[in-house]
Amino acid sequence: MSAVEKFSVSLPADLAQFARERAEEKGLSLSAYLASCIEPERRQRALREFLEEIGESADSTSPERYAVELELAEIEAEDARTRVERLRQALRASTEAAE
Repeated sequence: MSAVEKFSVSLPADLAQFARERAEEKGLSLSAYLASCIEPERRQRALREFLEEIGESADSTSPERYAVELELAEIEAEDARTRVERLRQALRASTEAAE
């Protein structure tokens, strides 16, 4: 298990409540949920840095390059699914408030 660091984070009340609800829905602790939100961005950055590092020196059709680009696309697709879900929730809340 990797080392953990405990620290305090301040969030707007509505965002903190949303995070607690999402963590509960997913069966995660709040810390685990927040980490799961941050980790894809960290991985995405590392993959992009790797692609920049190999740059033009790598064959643009190499399996390694395709694998990295595929992983980036999967992260971006998950981000899109998350955005869609947030929009659905906002639409439901807006519709309920209008009724």
